[in-house]
Amino acid sequence: MRGFGSSCWSRREFLAVAGAGAFPGAWSGESSGARFPSAWSWEQLSPHRDEPAGTAPLPRDPWNALLGYDGALYLFGGVFPKYGPPRGPGDLTTMGSLNDLWRFDAGEATWACLQRDDGQAEFDARADRPCGRVLPCWVEVQGKFYLFGGLTAYGEGWQTRLLNDFWCYDPSEDVWTLLEPDDDRSLQSPDDVSGDRPTALAAMGTAVIDDTIYLFAGWGGQQPKVVLSEQLWSYNVTNGSWTFHGGSNRIDPSPAKRYCPAMTNFDGRLHLWAGRDTQDLNPQWYNDLWSYDPIDGRWVQLAGNGPGSVDASRSRPAARYAMGEARLGEAWYIMGGFGADSGNSPQLNDLWKLDLESARWELVQACDFSKDVSESAGRPCVRRVPAMTSMDDAVYLFGGLDLTSGPDESGPIIAFNDLWRGLAS
Repeated sequence: MRGFGSSCWSRREFLAVAGAGAFPGAWSGESSGARFPSAWSWEQLSPHRDEPAGTAPLPRDPWNALLGYDGALYLFGGVFPKYGPPRGPGDLTTMGSLNDLWRFDAGEATWACLQRDDGQAEFDARADRPCGRVLPCWVEVQGKFYLFGGLTAYGEGWQTRLLNDFWCYDPSEDVWTLLEPDDDRSLQSPDDVSGDRPTALAAMGTAVIDDTIYLFAGWGGQQPKVVLSEQLWSYNVTNGSWTFHGGSNRIDPSPAKRYCPAMTNFDGRLHLWAGRDTQDLNPQWYNDLWSYDPIDGRWVQLAGNGPGSVDASRSRPAARYAMGEARLGEAWYIMGGFGADSGNSPQLNDLWKLDLESARWELVQACDFSKDVSESAGRPCVRRVPAMTSMDDAVYLFGGLDLTSGPDESGPIIAFNDLWRGLAS
């Protein structure tokens, strides 16, 4: 969450740049026009409420913090305007961390707070639960939930610190166990490996294959120095050990450093798409597609950076970061995010499906740039950093931010807490 400017792009300007492609010459063989799949429906399960009075989570940035397990959704932490209303577009200075834990019963369509925010914003090895944070790894493996790293915003003025503590939560016992403490190591270079586990990190791609958690890329360093990672790590929950799978020193091609990408597991392979690089700014936005086989330890590039769109004018999505993503079978769904070259707008609310068997994109819903967050809205409005996951035959989308609220995109940051269920029909 760095590199936000003060200027805004118009919707027309964004569409023109997205259609032209941010990375000339990087992509060939692109066909125009995106196939539309079968119909899609959104159902609003819990409407946005500025003050939910304890019956639902506060509005927040919850990216990477929602998972589905045994008929319920589990939401941990995020950041919200803890220190007062934001004062303008892109103003993060009033944001503060949360460490609350919520459960949404999909059958009853109700939220229940399992653990309320206790104000803890710094790692404490004596604590019986994690401190507040945003942009962590939050995954389920064999009936237990694992939380790694993230970014804590501990004071007014966007005072932040990255973390690399590692926790396990048992939902059957409602108990946290600290597996590894925060050791205050920061990333010094994109391929810096200074220990036998990852340094402090946030906004990384996460996925699970069998009993192994994978982390790729992310935002490292410590303010004011930003260092983005291009490392791939895994943690095996059975033997309790980390494995480093390489960075930019690899002989084979591998994805460039980035943060807030989409990553999933399909057929025993990792798939990585998109993300942002604010360290070198060349390029800043990605819509490349990669696959990683943990058996042979090699990345394969399925598509390079190239022209995309937020409508049907191209056959794949425009480059972006901080989008929602969830997989159902061979279908990988991508929703919203942000991808303009400068400024804080426009945010997006297009929905795309990638067939992981064929690596072919389909546009499900074009971006309509809607700002409607009311109970009568027919689909989620524009947003970045939402939480998105899948369970049974549906995807679920919660919260996120609009950094430039209002019809003229000159208003302050708005955080959302609406919950949606999406179904293909």
